[in-house]
Amino acid sequence: MYRLRRAAALPLLLAGCYSPNTPIVVDGAESPTTGGVGTTGADSTGASDPSTTAPASSEGGPGDSSGASSISGTEASSSDGGPTDTGAAESSSTTGEPADCVGVAGRTVWINFDGGTLEQGVVDNGPGWVTENELAAGDWPPYDDAAEGDADEIMALLHEQWNPFDICLTREQPEVADFELVLVSSTTFLNNPDYPGPGSAPDCGDIHVNNVIVRTMPPEANLPTATKVISISSALGRSFGLEAVNAPEDLMNYAAGGTLNGASFTDACTPIYYPPQDCAESPGCDTDEQNSYAVLMQVLGPA
Repeated sequence: MYRLRRAAALPLLLAGCYSPNTPIVVDGAESPTTGGVGTTGADSTGASDPSTTAPASSEGGPGDSSGASSISGTEASSSDGGPTDTGAAESSSTTGEPADCVGVAGRTVWINFDGGTLEQGVVDNGPGWVTENELAAGDWPPYDDAAEGDADEIMALLHEQWNPFDICLTREQPEVADFELVLVSSTTFLNNPDYPGPGSAPDCGDIHVNNVIVRTMPPEANLPTATKVISISSALGRSFGLEAVNAPEDLMNYAAGGTLNGASFTDACTPIYYPPQDCAESPGCDTDEQNSYAVLMQVLGPA
């Protein structure tokens, strides 16, 4: 779990809003770092004045100065305070990996739609349900797929976006010690549906494992499925050391609401949205530029 970088927390959280003026067109599916609980962890999203009510967006937003997190909804936690079991197919009894991750040498990412409880604590690469970010600690109700009906579609689109890399995205709870957790919830973060949840600084160089990302997607935000997927991928990208960029064709684009359908982690140098650059320069790029594809290839390797 990586730590929240206090100096960067406010602007990164403010980055949680989608740009209300640049709608997504749905296409049918339509340096060592400190970090936090992810981001909007895509915290690559469009900025807006948090005092202004914006149209519904898929990205979550700024926390208040108290650090309190008032989360409503049905508590969904296990007896040990960790995320609840998904009830999906059993993991491999020999590897501890979910069945759909067996044979994948790289990283395991649990996309958890079933809610859970995150405990606040001081951790260094600790269990995936412990966070140092006070805004992320607490009970997170499950994603209401009965109402939204698109969890399977979200997973399919995520697989497409991460297919080039040595990584396994699964809805099954891993039994292995190390995995990244993306907790997707239908709650409204800090009473504002235009913000996607607690934000984070990028984990430059992917120094930490067992990072936790929370993505809030309340029904009242009325988000297209493609927008939800962009939010999740952008947040997950931050946990592997990617920064927000100014490039609508890249999944790390700052304004998720202005990110193009079909966007990818592009193999091109694009300008960092928040110069000066937090992490090391990308291979082949100038200062304050990022090649999202190249960084992920360094960190994760090819599929």
